[in-house]
Amino acid sequence: IVSADPHGFRAGRARYHLLPHNGYVGFSRVPHVGEARAGDYVLILSPLNGVGYNRGSQALEWQGGRLPAEMLYVAAAGALFRVGGG
Repeated sequence: IVSADPHGFRAGRARYHLLPHNGYVGFSRVPHVGEARAGDYVLILSPLNGVGYNRGSQALEWQGGRLPAEMLYVAAAGALFRVGGG
């Protein structure tokens, strides 16, 4: 779970609702390619400045980084992605 306020209420509540799945909270940035494996899920709670999704190349992008990912769901509160293998 990636959030601008990683230890805040919204991140904690999201983790609670994801139980019994392993929801790792406390991240304020998107994981880099070496930190996330293909098939992992990344939940980004809005707003997260500096991170965007490129639909053409299907990747999360930020200054100095890129993570191949498929957008599965988007809402005002955030978006859910599945990490790709490329």
